[in-house]
Amino acid sequence: MQMYCSTSPTSPSKKRRSRFRGQSGFTLVEVGVAGTVLVMGLCSALFSLQHGFQALDTARSSTLAAQIMQSEIERLRLLAWDDITNPTIIPASGPINLSQVYSTNPTIASHFTATRTVTPSLGREGTMLDIQVTVSWKSYNGVDHSRSFKTRYSKDGLYDYYYTKPGHS
Repeated sequence: MQMYCSTSPTSPSKKRRSRFRGQSGFTLVEVGVAGTVLVMGLCSALFSLQHGFQALDTARSSTLAAQIMQSEIERLRLLAWDDITNPTIIPASGPINLSQVYSTNPTIASHFTATRTVTPSLGREGTMLDIQVTVSWKSYNGVDHSRSFKTRYSKDGLYDYYYTKPGHS
């Protein structure tokens, strides 16, 4: 049995260097550029997410404002002409007490302010009223918003005629 032993002319540190010489890696500049692109992508995603939440808040609050206005208009529709023209029952203008209307949800009452204006219609004083309900609120980022609804209230109802079928009187 023969054994051969050879000594390498290179040192162990040169062996390690020569082993990595054929492999490639990322340079410090490439890593920096990749990190910058990643940070820019994350920042734009957060920016888009923030704008999405703002749009969601505005849409949700606009829907609640529309429901508040509709609720007030429906409440007024149920009143008789003598009640709606009586300033002690329905003042000509002023705030609407939302804490009475939304007693089970005080958050809505504190987040919104509502006002109502009742004025006689021009040219139809005594038979028709113009009613405007305005709801205002601040979004979570401090921007003021307002929505209004205007309608008319007639003394004799919506129509001043009666519909009859032909041949029936």
